[in-house]
Amino acid sequence: MRLKKWYKYIFGNNSILREEDFLQFFKNYEQALKELLSNKNATNVEILKNTKDKLKDCFLPEEWPRNILNFSSVKDKKIWLGQDSVVFEFQNVSWRIYKEWQKANKENLEYIIKKYKVLKKYLWNLIPDSYFIIWEAYEKFFKRWFKNGAYIQSKLITIQRKVKWKDLTKFKKEEKLNKDFLQKLEIAHRSYILLKIFIEQIANKLQVKDKLDIKLDLGLLSKIDKWEFSNPEFVLKHLISPNIMYDGKNIYFIDFWFWSWNQDKEKVYQELIKEENYKKWQAILNNSKLY
Repeated sequence: MRLKKWYKYIFGNNSILREEDFLQFFKNYEQALKELLSNKNATNVEILKNTKDKLKDCFLPEEWPRNILNFSSVKDKKIWLGQDSVVFEFQNVSWRIYKEWQKANKENLEYIIKKYKVLKKYLWNLIPDSYFIIWEAYEKFFKRWFKNGAYIQSKLITIQRKVKWKDLTKFKKEEKLNKDFLQKLEIAHRSYILLKIFIEQIANKLQVKDKLDIKLDLGLLSKIDKWEFSNPEFVLKHLISPNIMYDGKNIYFIDFWFWSWNQDKEKVYQELIKEENYKKWQAILNNSKLY
């Protein structure tokens, strides 16, 4: 369940850290750091030497969340570090993971939410259940030594159902060459490509300049319409994306990415959520004999 309370999103009961507690910690921290740095006679070495004792009451206890999500923890395990994001496993919630994007704004939030709705509606089980919020957080939130102080940065946070098993970077050679896996991946990829073509046709009909891009980060499979699944050399060389997962039964595409929203994209989106266009999509899948 997701409710919007003013500018904050609340997931379930008591799942977001109280704002007053969040702000009080940083108020204490900033005051202590200000006192340290105001001592112009102290050398940097002396400041660093005294920092731990001076700021010990400002550090968050280990049971505190890592970000605004109340069920996150400073002990959460980092499972992936990308160019623009960090992915964590919840210590306290085994069926969810979360991703902290380093740069985001409200327009990005609208884009990723609506893009996800389209992907989930048209590609069903290929897309794990996901939720999105945006929050201004301190970038150096939990570092024990603050050399340059903390600064506020807006972060987009994705909360996603955890896919059990593993992604393609962890596949062994024989697992990648498994016929059942390759057949399911081919069907998943062709469905994704057909959806891109379907959206392209709607955008052309509307004559919009800035089309709705539902591109997923799938490595080479994001850039090609067909792939040589029967060619072992191709499979072993190019099926390496951490954003494609397989649980032994189903394929999942887990990385959505985001851009900025605008009126052109909104026009395409409004067409895609119409039932008549969804029925056209189902007819395309039936004719393609993918499922």
